[in-house]
Amino acid sequence: MSSIPKELEQNKLNETLFTKVFQVGSQFCCEIRELSNASWK
Repeated sequence: MSSIPKELEQNKLNETLFTKVFQVGSQFCCEIRELSNASWK
């Protein structure tokens, strides 16, 4: 059944994880920027 190499599967998982973390991080940065902009006015 497992014709897919474990390494490849792990890579796919890491990519998905990285993408999710990156998206969350970008959103977080945007929110922080907006917050600091609002507080400086």
